[in-house]
Amino acid sequence: MGADDSAGWQKVQRCVVRGRIQITPFSSAADYERMLDYFLEAEELFLRAMGVDPKRPPQRAAWLAKLLPDLTPRLAERQRASAALI
Repeated sequence: MGADDSAGWQKVQRCVVRGRIQITPFSSAADYERMLDYFLEAEELFLRAMGVDPKRPPQRAAWLAKLLPDLTPRLAERQRASAALI
């Protein structure tokens, strides 16, 4: 992570509610796979509340293939900035 990337994550971390949530940028394929599991294994009611049609989930392999290029070394070069809230 470059110096400018670190500053960006520091700005995000300032938004954390009373320090109870840790925000960690995705840094491996396993991070993205856990995210896919979260959505693909979610209950129908939860998905509908987010505006997702549970009858039409993306194919796991295709979805992962779209996400993995975001593992570029610098956050500024990524199409998306994915993070885990712990």
